[in-house]
Amino acid sequence: AGFIVSELVGMTWVPGHRFVNVIINNDYKGVYLLCESVKRNPDCRLNVDKNTGYIFECDPYWWNEDVYVNSITAPKYNFTFKYPDSDEITSEQLDYIQAVVTRYENSLTTENYPQYIDVESFAAWCLAHDILGTQDAGGANRYYTKYDSTDASKIVMPLVWDFDMCERTNNAWSKCHINHMSQLFNNSNRKFVDAYAGLWRKLEDTIIQEFSQGLSDFSSYQDGFAVNSSFQLDRIVWGYDLSVYGSIIMHNDWMSSRQSWLSTKIAAMNPQGDTNVDGVVNLDDLTFLINVL
Repeated sequence: AGFIVSELVGMTWVPGHRFVNVIINNDYKGVYLLCESVKRNPDCRLNVDKNTGYIFECDPYWWNEDVYVNSITAPKYNFTFKYPDSDEITSEQLDYIQAVVTRYENSLTTENYPQYIDVESFAAWCLAHDILGTQDAGGANRYYTKYDSTDASKIVMPLVWDFDMCERTNNAWSKCHINHMSQLFNNSNRKFVDAYAGLWRKLEDTIIQEFSQGLSDFSSYQDGFAVNSSFQLDRIVWGYDLSVYGSIIMHNDWMSSRQSWLSTKIAAMNPQGDTNVDGVVNLDDLTFLINVL
């Protein structure tokens, strides 16, 4: 479901994946998802310049790494590296990314943030999490790329990663609405909000059908049959009442309910004159607009 939504919102890269039977020392362990890892590659995965490009992560486990750069707004989520490798990165590169991150985080409280980030990719990343209702998107698994070290290269959020806590927030925003995303939603520069709401408007009438079709296609593939067989074994061994078809029904029910909730909330998100994305035009909004004009 997570990868289907990633494709629907148009993420830069959706990792290749397939289900596999795992056997260790002739002991069958079941069906697992084999997935591409986050790496640089000029033809697939994440294309950044080999000599001057970067892939980095806002990482809650940064303290496990020898090399990282500091967040100035959420220090429990510092930034670690996927490219270059941490044992190959130079002090000059480390200083450069620290400056990039600091400038990026500082820009989120100003109207200048579009100079430094690819707004559409940030909006797509956040919308994907809101569609999925993820519970753990606040700090972990936020990957960024910077194609090269020129000023023309903006920070991009290229992929959505980790779906083990999807469909958890019910009638609420996903947990990504904190820290950086909260600052973007509440910024007086409405470019991010417009991109987020505009992308949803393109999807809202067809997303249920396309999402359901993606799940249906999966169930008819060999992978779907393999997962369903694994569920049957779980039923025999553990007593779990699971099946691919039952899971599809639950996912479709979620999407139907979520589509309705998101359409209502996003429609009210930014009426003309609303400057703080609360869906209400009040005296504070009017005061802000007068000051701007």
